[in-house]
Formats: sequence, structure tokens, C-alpha cells
Amino acid sequence: MKKVALNVNFDSLYFPLSIDRKRNLDPTFFKVADRFFEMAKKYDFKFSIYVIGRDLENERVADQVKKWHEAGHEIGNHSWTHHGNLGATEPQKQKDEIMRTHERITEVIGEEPKGYISPTWSMSPTSIQTLLDLGYIYDTSAFPSPVMLAAIAKLKFNSRTDQKFDANFMSRNDKRVLLYGTRKPYLIRPEKLHKPNTEGLLMLPVPTVTPMRLPVWHTMAFMWPLKIHLWALKQAMKKDGFYYIMHPADIANYEEDFDPAIVKEYKDELAVFERMSDTIEKKMYLFESAIKTMSTNAKLVTVREVAEDILKEKKYAQG
Repeated sequence: MKKVALNVNFDSLYFPLSIDRKRNLDPTFFKVADRFFEMAKKYDFKFSIYVIGRDLENERVADQVKKWHEAGHEIGNHSWTHHGNLGATEPQKQKDEIMRTHERITEVIGEEPKGYISPTWSMSPTSIQTLLDLGYIYDTSAFPSPVMLAAIAKLKFNSRTDQKFDANFMSRNDKRVLLYGTRKPYLIRPEKLHKPNTEGLLMLPVPTVTPMRLPVWHTMAFMWPLKIHLWALKQAMKKDGFYYIMHPADIANYEEDFDPAIVKEYKDELAVFERMSDTIEKKMYLFESAIKTMSTNAKLVTVREVAEDILKEKKYAQG
């Protein structure tokens, strides 16, 4: 039976805020996360969850992530601060963001993470080399779709008063990946990011469909009719290396999950999150509709298992 994966890019709802994370508990790791795991229990599968290292400075949050690992969910690396254009920063900063999170995850769960996703899919030769040096199995930072150009523009507008996001297409090191990068799983090397190599780290690009390279991830369920989304999902699942991306914002709501004082104080910074006013009922309906579609047509596993099978069977684009 075909294997597909569900992964959560765990952009904790406090990540854009200048809030003291050591003293303030982000609701994402508790009642919001519980919604993910209730669905995992109902349909009997495990998530791959990529966490922001800085969140693990809070010991109660770290304890939660350790429990997720002990329950069988994969824990991956999503950088230390979630910089909006990490691949364009100084090489040492990129290394520090990846390595510091790697070390903290290892300390928390007792084993090294083997999967990575860069914030806003911003990768570079430095990030790839760092992952190779750390012995990672796979990366999911390639976004071979022009849709990312619109996403970058929107992020730049949302964060126009906050320079830490630095959402700028021209400064990115992966422009060719976004415009015409390989859509199938492939081996990636620092010297060639957008085309298959004969050796290197396994890259699992964001799944896309049609010649227009439309991305298939859960955000799209909020942007077009559900029937069209589920059709696109079924088409994308036919390809090797399929995984379905979600974020905590996909199943959260400001009124139900946030302290009203936090929402009021950080209103402008929280503008980077869309779809937060939709009801939990609507969001869980969309979530379960996608899960039903995937579980009916495939076996749900972790991204690591998908990656290991591709490597074992050499089902990647040849360099």
C-alpha cells in the first residue's frame, strides 16, 4: 500500500511575538496540539512535527515535545527563531540556527532529529551543507512553485514594520528552486540546489500538481472549494514522496485559544497568521476531510519513513 505522511510545521502561535517564552505558555503546545493528536488517535497514525528551537527553552513546552516523541511522533528541526529568510542570512547565523535547535531537540527527546524544514522554505548552500554535516536523512525546504512568490510578497506586506522577517525574493539563495526546481524527490548538494545530483541529502519538495505547479498543502483548503482541494490531494498522493503540510493556525482560533490581552497587545505582530477567525468546527471539518481522503487511499506514516523508503528503493530523480 502506498505510504504518505502528515507533517506539522510547528509555527507556534507565539513565534512572531516579542514575548518572554520562558514565562508565558504558548497555547499551541497544549489545547491546540491536543486537536492534532485526537485526530491521530482516531485514524491511528503518527505525525512528523518540526519545532522551533527557541520554544523549547520553556521546560513545560519541552516536556510536551518529549511526550510527543515518546508517543511515536517524529520530531524535526524548524530552526531556532523562524527567521523569515534564513537562507539569505550570514552563513554562521544559518549554522547556529540549525545546530542550536538540533542540540536542544536531542537534549529534550534523547535522540538526534533527522528531518528539517527551513522557515518559509528559504534554503541555501550553507543550510544543505550543515544538514549533511549533522547526518540528516532528508530536508523538505524546496518549494518548486511560483505560488511562493505571492506568499513572499504577502509575508513582506504583513511584516513591513518588523525587519526580522526580511521577506525578500531577490535576496533568496533558492530563486531557481522556486521558479523551476525539480518537483520529484532528489539528492541535493550545496553547489546545485534546484536539480538532481548523484549523491547528497534527500530533498522532498513541497507536493505540486498540474503544469502550473500548484502546491498541495492544507493552507489551500482555505483558498478554494473543498471538492477541488480533495481532487488535487488525490492527484498529488499518486506521486512518490508525498507529505501533507499543516500548521497550528490551521486548527486554532484567536477567541478560543488566546488570552484576549495577548491578542490586543500583539495585534500587529499576529497579522502574519491568516484564517485565525474561522471557527474550530470549520477547521476540524476541513482537517478531517483531508485525513479521510488520505487514509482511504494510502497508509499514513512519518516523513522519515517515506524518506527512508525512497532512499532504499532509489525512487528519486536521477542526476
